[in-house]
Amino acid sequence: MKNIVFLVIILLGIKKPYDMKKNAKKITQGFLLISIILFTFCSQPKFKITPQQRTEFNLRIQEADKLIHQGSYQDLKEACRIYEELTKYPAFQAKTRAKLLETLLLLVMRDRELAVLDDKHFKKASSLIEKNPALNNFEKYKNMAASIPSVQNTRSIPLSDFIKGSEEEQTASRKTITTPIDMEKIKQDWMNTKMELQQRAFLNLFFAYLYIAFYGNRNILTLDYLSEKTDLSSIQESHAGIPLIQYKLALVPEINTANLEKLKDQNQNFYEIYYYLGLDALNKGNLLTAEKNILEAHQGLSLIHI
Repeated sequence: MKNIVFLVIILLGIKKPYDMKKNAKKITQGFLLISIILFTFCSQPKFKITPQQRTEFNLRIQEADKLIHQGSYQDLKEACRIYEELTKYPAFQAKTRAKLLETLLLLVMRDRELAVLDDKHFKKASSLIEKNPALNNFEKYKNMAASIPSVQNTRSIPLSDFIKGSEEEQTASRKTITTPIDMEKIKQDWMNTKMELQQRAFLNLFFAYLYIAFYGNRNILTLDYLSEKTDLSSIQESHAGIPLIQYKLALVPEINTANLEKLKDQNQNFYEIYYYLGLDALNKGNLLTAEKNILEAHQGLSLIHI
């Protein structure tokens, strides 16, 4: 206690420490200051991590990051599982939660592309944002991800329903799942963040994917598809070796079957590519090719448990 009193006297420059009446206010302020300092330093949690744990964490993060680069639905699901598992390391939770959220939102967009009605990834992303105030700035990106358009100029087939069986076999909840989206707010968010997204797209795969998906094939002000051409060549060059981004670029403003075929040859587990090849063939009236590719997508994606 004596040491604390002397510390207060030194900090506040009290010349006559024993004159309590004159110095009462200063002494009170001093004790308050010391209390704040002690509380600040003593209340901070100390996260200890061993070199072995750090090495394990780095290896697992690299594994998940590589899966994101590969970009298939299967890869994104596995990366999501790894990031979720790595949140057990308190020292790295901020970094891991951000990566987990970005992956969940990539899955939200992939669900939109495949007309998957189950919104579990959207709900997980919403819960993660709600529980972690540091991620609040992702709220608008979540809403944008949940409102991206599907590929234009094709007939849409809800692939998850095709996988699960006939409409009669689906539960009532699956038939009626919808995600309420305020399109006017989405438009305003887009206009406010357009330049930010464009800049961040060069450095971050999630933002690159969101930018391509949301801006690559429509005029957000009028919602007229193909009404204006967006130059995505700089993003294509920046992420030339990343299948995740090349896949999305092959879908806007319309399906590029040649580029999809190249990606399919590189990753046979990229089953959603078969889905789009099938839709393109169906749109062109090539029924046998359409059936072959959609069945391939069905068999592959059903194993992932969309």
